[in-house]
Parts: sequence; C-alpha cells; structure tokens
Amino acid sequence: MKEIYEMGGRKFAFQNVGPLGCLPEFKQQYNHSGGACVEVLQAITSLHNSLLSNVTVELQSQLSGFQYLIFDFFSSLNDMINYPTKYGFNVSKIACCGIGLYRGSECGRVKEYELCSNPNEYVFFDGGHASERANSILSNFLWNGGSEFTWPLSMKQLYELNSTTAIEILSNDKLLFPM
Repeated sequence: MKEIYEMGGRKFAFQNVGPLGCLPEFKQQYNHSGGACVEVLQAITSLHNSLLSNVTVELQSQLSGFQYLIFDFFSSLNDMINYPTKYGFNVSKIACCGIGLYRGSECGRVKEYELCSNPNEYVFFDGGHASERANSILSNFLWNGGSEFTWPLSMKQLYELNSTTAIEILSNDKLLFPM
C-alpha cells in the first residue's frame, strides 16, 4: 500500500475476510454437524480482520491524504447467514448446488450433484460462494454504505471524495472506526 501511495494513490478500498467457518464447504470439510460454524476458522478470520482495521488507522495517521474504506464482508455475510429472512432468503446454512451434508462441494464437477430449484432463496450458491442475489445485496452495502458494514465511508463517498471534503465529512459526522 505504501508503494502505491508513493506512486500517487490516495484512495483505498479494503474488504475484510468473510466468515470462513460458516461456509458450507468448510463446515462439510470439518464434519461440522448441527449447522454451527467452525470456530477455529472464525477466530482466525476475526483476528485477521481486526489487524486490518488497525493497519488502516495506522496508515491514515502516517500518510497525508490517505483515504480508505473497509467493507466488513465478515459481518455482512454473517448477518445474512444468521438472519436470512431479514434479507429475503429461506436457506442460509447449505448451498444451492453441490453434494454432501451442506452441499459444500462438487457443484457441477461430478455426475450426480444436487441443484436447488430457486437460487434466489439461498445465501450460498455453492460451498464457497454467495448467490447472485446475496452478492447484489453485499455490493449495495459496499457502494451505498449507510450501514454498520462499511466504514468510515461508503465506496460511493470514497469515489466522489476529494482531499478537503474527506476531512470535513469525517470531522462533521464524527465517524468512528468500529472494531
């Protein structure tokens, strides 16, 4: 990032790591029954994401004009998994396409795999990827912000921002950096 900054980059967008322990692929690999997430993967991911937040705050204090956003992919996807009906989904613990307990693998790779009739009802299309509808909701969080999932700015605000308005927005709104 410092190299890009030295070449003139001032606006940076970061996406943290999603809830790996909740992906159907990993729940299936770890033989996790009952729908719970794999805690060790969740803990590692949370640690990484916390360190990312710390680094961006540090860079902002070190580099004049450094502007950034963090899209909290972990919390936003985790919220969809835990509260699917809030987002219009019916299924959040298994994938639309694949084989195994969570349809966590082999989507389209083997002769016999299961495929749901309506992918729009599912948070996950396959064991490791959100459905098209889930990605549409996630991209809306990223672009528009206005939620606990994108801070200190939305992608739209970052895109439209010049150096002087960045300071005004941050000081007027008194935005905090959630951890």
